[in-house]
Amino acid sequence: QGDDGVWADGLNNIRTANLSEEVVNMLYGRITDELLCDHEIIHGFYRNADVNDYNDKMLGSTEGQEISYQSIHIPTKSIGKNGRYSVKDGMIEGTGFFDILTLKIGARVCLITNLDQMDDLMNGQWGTIVGLETKPHKCAIVKFDDPNVGKMQRQAHSDLAKKYDGGTPIFYYELEFSLKTNPNLKGKIQQIPLRLSWASTFHKVQVNNS
Repeated sequence: QGDDGVWADGLNNIRTANLSEEVVNMLYGRITDELLCDHEIIHGFYRNADVNDYNDKMLGSTEGQEISYQSIHIPTKSIGKNGRYSVKDGMIEGTGFFDILTLKIGARVCLITNLDQMDDLMNGQWGTIVGLETKPHKCAIVKFDDPNVGKMQRQAHSDLAKKYDGGTPIFYYELEFSLKTNPNLKGKIQQIPLRLSWASTFHKVQVNNS
């Protein structure tokens, strides 16, 4: 935390329920009435519904055309031939994958699964959308905050990387998961493994930085 270690220590005191008067006064001193609708700030919320509301608001304030990517629900014995998995807060069966992922160029996003450990394409990598492709392949092109992320992916898809100034293409990904209603049953979906990330749950931010 650099020179702001006092702030970090204060947050740790909250975690351990050790709130001294000094910490309480510091927290009250950080309260602001500003909306802070800044594209470079990550806002933390407790509920996914609040995260989604804020991200949708920020997406709406971003100029450009919206492109939506529909997930593919792959039939399994658990849902039958024509069935679909349950969706809550826009996400499929608690997987974090969105049933409909809506993006714009300039949107802040976060990778939500481990695509390639060797290429640093891991859950929790933040970046900005620099391109959106729908034909012939559906993918989102991300300029990750860390330029080392996705180097091999850019080499493998050099045409897209050059077209979008060094962006990394993220394609549909197939995920197998356990159903929440019955952990003994498996489901399968395909979707681009990204989510808007102007806002995040405190839980996800804590996990990604631990």
